[in-house]
Amino acid sequence: MWFWLICITLVLTICSSIICHRIAISQRGDLVFWGVLGFLIGPVAIPITWVLAGRSLSKAET
Repeated sequence: MWFWLICITLVLTICSSIICHRIAISQRGDLVFWGVLGFLIGPVAIPITWVLAGRSLSKAET
């Protein structure tokens, strides 16, 4: 049972890292930062990336 729990957690973590990386690509954010953040925090990082990745671009333009 522990093996499957660890496998599911690892798959969710890797998927959230990939999703955060793709969101950062679409919003022109820092790709490595958001990918690593998605790996470290897990699925919680997806909404954080969605909200904050685009703000770095708007701050840089002004």
